[in-house]
Amino acid sequence: ASILAYIEYERAGQTRWLVGAGVLGGIAFAFKLPGAIVTLPLLLAIATAARTNFSPYRPIKEAAIVLIAMLITSTAIAPENVIGIGSFSGHFSDLISNSDAAESGVDSVVGNKDFDDAVSDVTILHDGGYLEILVRSTYIGLTIAALIGAAAGVWRKNRWDIIWCVLIAAFLGVMTVADRPGEERYLLGIVPALWLLAARGAAEITGQRNRVVAIAVAFIIAVPLLALIRQDYMFTRPDTRVLAKDWIETNVPSGSKILIDGMRYRLIQSPPLNPDESTVERRINRAEGPRRVSRGVSQDTLALYAEAMSKVSGPKYDLHSTVYGLDVKDLSYYPQECFDYIITSSQVTNDFVAPSRVQKYPTSARFY
Repeated sequence: ASILAYIEYERAGQTRWLVGAGVLGGIAFAFKLPGAIVTLPLLLAIATAARTNFSPYRPIKEAAIVLIAMLITSTAIAPENVIGIGSFSGHFSDLISNSDAAESGVDSVVGNKDFDDAVSDVTILHDGGYLEILVRSTYIGLTIAALIGAAAGVWRKNRWDIIWCVLIAAFLGVMTVADRPGEERYLLGIVPALWLLAARGAAEITGQRNRVVAIAVAFIIAVPLLALIRQDYMFTRPDTRVLAKDWIETNVPSGSKILIDGMRYRLIQSPPLNPDESTVERRINRAEGPRRVSRGVSQDTLALYAEAMSKVSGPKYDLHSTVYGLDVKDLSYYPQECFDYIITSSQVTNDFVAPSRVQKYPTSARFY
């Protein structure tokens, strides 16, 4: 939307569209950090725009308007992104050393980082990197067409095609070296650019003959469309987590001490069993500690969570998390600590079946 607003600015020459481009870019950045990537194509478009009366100050003025509008908007919506901009280096810990950790010399810092790396390994790195995602069956048609379109656009020196290529390359490069690679949802930021290049590629392959273009587009979307239909059908079925919650509440006494596979950085563990007071207190104390639990967690949200949990009716349990199956001990530990039940899931169990995983996480493999 930000780029569309800028394109309208080039057509109409009205400053309000330029401001709109910056505002929409600021909204993208405020809601998700990778949204900041929209700054790159905007600045490239400003720098390469054809102008009847060239002035070296005009591109600078336009870029300043866009950047100021982005800054004001993102600050108004998500001030923590701007205030904490210095902490962005934390997303590139493999490239930028953490000076605080280096100076502290505390073993727990190293241990926490190792544990964070393990969590990433069994979660966001589980499905590989972004390039691997783009060559899967649901993307391969789009990727091939986009590559053809990119080659044609660069060869013909098409301005916007080159901008899309730079955007995609920069995005994949930054996200690959960042600490959160391999998540398909983050590709949403470059999907429009991929489709524009793919459309160029389809036109090149078919010689712009309408009927053949339609066939090429159908080929590109066939596999992802089938996957989408399958997913939509799956979402109409009862959620297994809710089914598990109903079964547990029917068969497991309220107040039981339970070890459960859950998410480490969320206040609600899955299946969504109701936590008792001790669990709520433990989760809140952990969230208030020095380690960041999740963006958006504040004293107000913690207080709201505690209040909401106090009003929940039905069975409540003393819940403890395996942290994706990584924070586990020898099985003899749990009877000694008076755990009543251990609830696990095939998704987590299957993470520790492969020989490479058994070797890497022997304690978890033995546990499951």
